[in-house]
Amino acid sequence: MPQRLNDTIADNPYAEANASREVSRFLALFDSSPNALLLTNSNGIVTFANQTAVTYFGYQKAELVGANVDMLVPMASRAHHVELRKGYVREPRLRRMAPNFELHAQRKDGSTFPVEIGLSPIVMDDGMYVLATINDRTALKHSQEHQAQLAALIEASGFGVVIHRLDGPILLWNRGAERLFGYVSEEMLGSTIERIIPDDLKDENREIVERLVSGEGMQELETRRLRKDGSLIDVAITKSAVLDERQRATAVVMLVYDITDRMRGSEAVAQRTRELARSNAELEQFAYVASHDLQEPLRMVTSYLQLLEQRYVGRLDHDADEFIGFAVDGAVRMKQLITDLLSFSRAGRQLAFKPTALARVLDNVLRTLAVKIHDTGAEVTSDPMPQVLGNEPRLFEVLLNLIGNALKYRSDRPPHIAIRARRSGEEWTISVCRQRHRHCAGTSRTGVCDVSAAARRQ
Repeated sequence: MPQRLNDTIADNPYAEANASREVSRFLALFDSSPNALLLTNSNGIVTFANQTAVTYFGYQKAELVGANVDMLVPMASRAHHVELRKGYVREPRLRRMAPNFELHAQRKDGSTFPVEIGLSPIVMDDGMYVLATINDRTALKHSQEHQAQLAALIEASGFGVVIHRLDGPILLWNRGAERLFGYVSEEMLGSTIERIIPDDLKDENREIVERLVSGEGMQELETRRLRKDGSLIDVAITKSAVLDERQRATAVVMLVYDITDRMRGSEAVAQRTRELARSNAELEQFAYVASHDLQEPLRMVTSYLQLLEQRYVGRLDHDADEFIGFAVDGAVRMKQLITDLLSFSRAGRQLAFKPTALARVLDNVLRTLAVKIHDTGAEVTSDPMPQVLGNEPRLFEVLLNLIGNALKYRSDRPPHIAIRARRSGEEWTISVCRQRHRHCAGTSRTGVCDVSAAARRQ
């Protein structure tokens, strides 16, 4: 039954004397309420509005009091609201707020916002009044929308998203986790997280949870987990603690994604690296054996050529002396090349850099190519060559290849090969060019720490 406020006052012998004071307290209490409060008569006319109602609707109290409450209802629902209001007056009853009931109110500027409304009938001497308690649900609505969006995002995520309590029971298991592990959500909710952890890795998981509880922050690891069919899957996992209002860990959020392909790729790279290392070791061993075994026969050839030179130089014609000199010189340089190859095989892939006279290296290259230079009729000129920090055998190879290419790739006319040396800061640029055809066979850059070569056209 609706409460008769005047009857309550009449039953209290002190009520009339204190009526003015109680009314003031009553109004102050209403005015300070965090909810909007509107008191309307049976015709829907507002007779009282508190300060929160002013804030919610944008009207001043003077604008609200005396106005019909229907103006606070959106136009699309206003006619229906009039019927509901009249029906409530005919059958008044206490109606509590219903958070799941979608209601909207309208502000002075015409904008609308979601609300919860509770109604309380109050009977006075001059008729029945209705006290409406109104709560703005805008923040709650936004929060609910955000939560719905977050839930949809979690479900649509390609990652497995799992939330479990510190002691293991699972609270959330999204579709990504279903695809990853083969268990559907209904199978895992309430089950323990250790269901997907191999026996030999259970301690690993407990240690991570302990670190989260101690406040160490987000934990990342690459590990293995069990699928429903019993197979193991390589996964990357990121775990974070869910904190309560006192900043204590109460649960764990776990993001999981499949790294099987990456792990297979890494293993393939590692296998290829091992194969290359083995191949390099075999190649170095071959170079060592070959260079070692070649030294003895070459030493014999060199010795007999030098003996031939000592006994017969000047006793034959000039051409024979020149041919013997060429043979001896070639054998000596071949011996040096084999010695360098042996040293390289012993040192592995690490090159020894030391001050090297490029003039000496170039002279050895030109003597090696002497027959080809003679046959092509080439003219070779050179700038003064500097001393650089480098590896002499490798520098020899570079210049040999560049000048050899200049001799090989030519027209029918005898080439003019110019070898230039230009300094730029800490680097020397060595260029091998066929000047007659304005063609540069290549460039070798020798610096403090590197030796490289590259073909380039001018």
